[in-house]
Amino acid sequence: RQSFLSMAQSEMGHVNIFRQMIDAIQKGEYPVLFYCPLCGWELDYGTGPQEGEVRRCGRCGKSYALKMVDGEWTLIEG
Repeated sequence: RQSFLSMAQSEMGHVNIFRQMIDAIQKGEYPVLFYCPLCGWELDYGTGPQEGEVRRCGRCGKSYALKMVDGEWTLIEG
């Protein structure tokens, strides 16, 4: 019983983390992040990106632009 209660309590912590993340996304306070399709390095477009905004990968040097497709951001080679 104690083990179950302990696990249930820790799971509530995970629920709260996801709830906070969803709230931040809905408020526009969560950054738009992608991983470079070529090398896997993180590409950070910030919290208020514009379509066509370009970032150069810090690891491989490849450039990618943002494009909005069906209400979601996607990467295109820039």
